[in-house]
Amino acid sequence: GRRLWGGGGGGGSLSLLATAAIPRNECCRGETNPRCQRPLIVWKLGRTGSSYLAEQLESSNDVCYFVPELTNHLNHSNCAEIAEAADAVLSCNFPGDVSGFSLNPFKFSSLSSCADEIMNVTERRQPAVVVLTRNNVVAQRVSSEISKLSSLRAQESGLDFKDYGVGCGPYHRYRCDDLPVEYAQPILNVRPEEFVESVKDQIEQNDRLLKFVESWFGEEKVFQLAFEDLIRVTSLNMTIASWLNRNVLCNCECDRLPPVEQFESSTPLQAKLENYDEVHAYVAENAPEFLEFFGR
Repeated sequence: GRRLWGGGGGGGSLSLLATAAIPRNECCRGETNPRCQRPLIVWKLGRTGSSYLAEQLESSNDVCYFVPELTNHLNHSNCAEIAEAADAVLSCNFPGDVSGFSLNPFKFSSLSSCADEIMNVTERRQPAVVVLTRNNVVAQRVSSEISKLSSLRAQESGLDFKDYGVGCGPYHRYRCDDLPVEYAQPILNVRPEEFVESVKDQIEQNDRLLKFVESWFGEEKVFQLAFEDLIRVTSLNMTIASWLNRNVLCNCECDRLPPVEQFESSTPLQAKLENYDEVHAYVAENAPEFLEFFGR
């Protein structure tokens, strides 16, 4: 897959111009924001910012509509139904506007068997294909475990997230109004050795997702985009929809992102891990390759 400039740590640049749909100078000229009528498919795993991305796209005038997690309201074992829904979403009737969806192919074991049906309806529309991941796999793992803990506490106490606002849920707690703190911001206490293994498993899942999508669409047609990239876009005084349009849908290398090191999490890991010092010490001794993620 093609990683957008500097992906994880602001490193090397990889040009996307080899398959540019329109001339770069035309794509990036002045303040113009050319609209490329090209569908967008975002393949993702949990805790990678896909809901945030969907909200940003849905609020844009350049987007016809964007459906987060296509299978949420479908029979995930019915490949024909999923393919039909994908085709309907990608069939925007407003010239120049963009439509698309996100999908976690591993959310249900049956989804991966629907590859042929989904490819048949998407390939002819020449979509921009994005794999959305998260560079900070430690934060991704912590976020996932906190969401699970929030869900477990709610089940045990009988709390209904729906009572706290539209869209409120254990995986979307930022949408909740006045959610009690023990559900909104539960603190983890983890076994360091198990936590490190779960981070390694997360890395394997991320790699598996990329290889899975590349096997469908071809390596050169897949863009790698990280959650951290979405945050960095805000420093450019551009909307995420505009940035995606110029740099992904139009295949133009217009707007470079600042180094990821300039951005830190709004909530540090110390506030999420009750035994942070214990975990940090274990990682320093047994998995020092993960230490860099504890400072973001």
